[in-house]
Amino acid sequence: LNNFIQDDLQTDLSIFGHIPKDNIFSYSFHYYNYSFMPVDLTNKFAFFYMVKYDYIKLVELFLSSAEIELNDQTSKKCRSVCYRALKVAANKNNQEIVSILSNRRRMKSRPKLFSGCSKLLEITIQPISKNIQYSAFKCCSSLVQVNIPSSVLSIKNRAFQACSSLKKILIPSSVTSIKCNVFKDCISLKEIIIPTSVTYLGSNVFRGCSSLNQIEIPSSVTFVGD
Repeated sequence: LNNFIQDDLQTDLSIFGHIPKDNIFSYSFHYYNYSFMPVDLTNKFAFFYMVKYDYIKLVELFLSSAEIELNDQTSKKCRSVCYRALKVAANKNNQEIVSILSNRRRMKSRPKLFSGCSKLLEITIQPISKNIQYSAFKCCSSLVQVNIPSSVLSIKNRAFQACSSLKKILIPSSVTSIKCNVFKDCISLKEIIIPTSVTYLGSNVFRGCSSLNQIEIPSSVTFVGD
């Protein structure tokens, strides 16, 4: 705590007794005026509470000053903190912070990235993503809008499974494969067009889509799963 909070906040930890460190940060964020800048993105407590309590300007300031980019050379711990913070914001449907984290950190789709984020209403997938990873949006029960960029080539298994509020989705013509169970149990899905670029349809792609009356499979599809 002493590393992050300036003199305007009493930092003698004895006043907190045996309160866990994450609760100390929570207490500090809620009850004190603060003026501090964490210098290490790997400190999960400071960054998580910026996101958790919707300190949008502080998140912007922090990320704009952090000399990192999320790429293959970025440490696993650093990437993990950013992705976990993104999921926290998504689970609160804080679109501003989701946008800040996604756009400024160039975050690619990853497996189970938003899985179970039941309050997420909409998402724009970044145009650096070549795949929508498996279970990326599984059980996002409030999701109504997904913007898929033309960089995406494949939609992996269960990517949108049980997105029960999703009524329509536009698949770009860049997509060549839609894997197993991608839209399984999307009970509100009424409108979807499979582009002629698609050659592979996995099994049970539309199983349980009770609102989908018909689906046209283009002649370009050479494989359809059971």
